[in-house]
This record gives sequence, C-alpha cells and structure tokens, in this order.
Amino acid sequence: MGKHPWQVSVAIAFLIFGILAMTQFKAQQTIARNSTANLRSEDIIGTLIQVEQDSLNMQKEAGTLKKRIREYQQSSNLIKSLEDELAATRMRAGLEPLKGPGLIVTLNDSEKPQEQGTDPNNYYIHESFLREIVNAFWTGGAEGVAINDLRLIANSEVFCGGTTIFINKSLVVPSYKLMAVGDPKALSTSINMDVMPFLSSLQQRYGIKVDVQEVPELTLPPYKEMPKFHFATPVMD
Repeated sequence: MGKHPWQVSVAIAFLIFGILAMTQFKAQQTIARNSTANLRSEDIIGTLIQVEQDSLNMQKEAGTLKKRIREYQQSSNLIKSLEDELAATRMRAGLEPLKGPGLIVTLNDSEKPQEQGTDPNNYYIHESFLREIVNAFWTGGAEGVAINDLRLIANSEVFCGGTTIFINKSLVVPSYKLMAVGDPKALSTSINMDVMPFLSSLQQRYGIKVDVQEVPELTLPPYKEMPKFHFATPVMD
C-alpha cells in the first residue's frame, strides 16, 4: 500500500533536519580537529569558508525540499477535494446510503369484503398511487426516495405488469412502504395537497390502508446497480 502525502511530507521534514544537523556536526568536528592540530590561521579560515559554503548549499537544498513539501500538501488537498466531490456526486446519484428526517407513507390493499356492483380495483393499491406519492415527494423537496427498500433514481421505473407492480425491474408486493428524506413538514404538506384527498376517499369507502408518519430520522438504501448508458455520452467543453 502506498504512503499518504502527509507521510511523505513528514519524512522529508525529518530528512531536512537530519541533514542540517549532520552538516553542523561535521563542521564542528572539522574545526575541533584543526584546532587540535594547531593549524595556521589561513587553514582555519579556509575551513570556515568551506563550512559556510556547505551551509549555504544545505540551506538551498532545504529550500528545495520545503518547496516539495508544499507541493505534496497541495496535492493532498486536491485529492481530498476530489474525494469529497466524488462522494457528493455519488450521493446525488443515489449510489450511497442516505439518512435524515423525512416522511414514510405506507399503503396496503383493503381487507373489506367487496360490495356487489363495485369496481374491485377500488380495493387494491395501484402503481399510479405510488407514482403520485413519489411525485409529491419530489415536489415537497425530497432529497432521496425509496419504495420497499428500492432506491429511486432518475431512470427508475414504476409500472404494472398484470396484477403485480415492478420497481427498478424488481417485483414488489403489498404492503408498500414509501420513504422520503427531506423536511417532514414540507413533504407532508405536498402529500396532503396532491394525493391524500383521493387516497382518503378510497380509505373511507373501500378500506384501503393509508398511514403517514413524520420521522426524525430514516435511512434509504443505495441504488443497487451502477446506471449504464448505451447511447448517451457526456458533452465536453
């Protein structure tokens, strides 16, 4: 596994300090040796000049290494920014689990005996009911929606095949649990305006079951598969 940029930066910093310390130590050793040998003043001056030159070279090298540290830090910040953007994009696309306050609407078929002469369809939940609730969720500012633990994204479908309902190509059966993350009050207002009058009338007359709950926190699952595009391509600037 590769090292993180911050680990490389720390290593370089230690390297700088080590080299500077070693240079100073060598200079002191050289001066000590020359003093012990009672060298002439011009030899000592030459040694000092060499030590000063070595020090200047090391300072230049230290500046270069510090510049590399800054570059590593900038690279680390860029990687962190890209990772955050990727996470936000995946969340917007429905590819990550999502939690927050929201609304839960549960629907179920009626258990009342069917009255003679009435349309039997009035006793069952239809896919159109689900679509209407989902649309009301989006209108109410939902930031994520799921039905029976199936996350809805831009190309999700809710359709009826005979007497069964399919969502994201998966068969779903009653009861239907529709969940939305967002402002519970705004979601409830949207549901009450767009859907509940019709559902309430069916509930009172035919006995279909409707339950609406505002909750402080719920969790939506991610969309199970990465969306695939066969014809669409991104437009590059």
